[in-house]
Amino acid sequence: MKRNNNPTPRRIIPFLLAVLLVLAAVVYMKTTVEAPPAPAAGSPRSEAPPVAIPDTSTPPSMAVPPETVSIDRPDTTVRDSRPPYEAGYEDGYLNGMDDGADNRPRATYDETSLFPSAGERAAYVEGYREGYARGFDDGLHKRQFNISPSRK
Repeated sequence: MKRNNNPTPRRIIPFLLAVLLVLAAVVYMKTTVEAPPAPAAGSPRSEAPPVAIPDTSTPPSMAVPPETVSIDRPDTTVRDSRPPYEAGYEDGYLNGMDDGADNRPRATYDETSLFPSAGERAAYVEGYREGYARGFDDGLHKRQFNISPSRK
């Protein structure tokens, strides 16, 4: 049996007709799908549903806030309302309690304050040192609230 690889018109013509038929079908479908459907003669034209538009205008009676708000840190603008010794004691106690609870060595913290006079600053330092010593001892012996033993 001998096979002939030469294309004959008998084989080419059906193939070309099939390709042309497929192309014609694609063109026909594209033209019918892209065309919008024609409305019926007696039917009312459908409209898009109404869309709510928010009123974003500001009435003249309302004050308009500035675009930027500057917030000053309280520790730089407001004087501590506590008495100097008491403020130093509280600050020192809290730092000492944390160090004692964590079994850290006694630290030297910055004892400066924003109190204006030298006497008030000295009272703050004195209170800080006493508070730190007491807080360190309490933290070391777990004698304060909200402290749990370290998990090792």
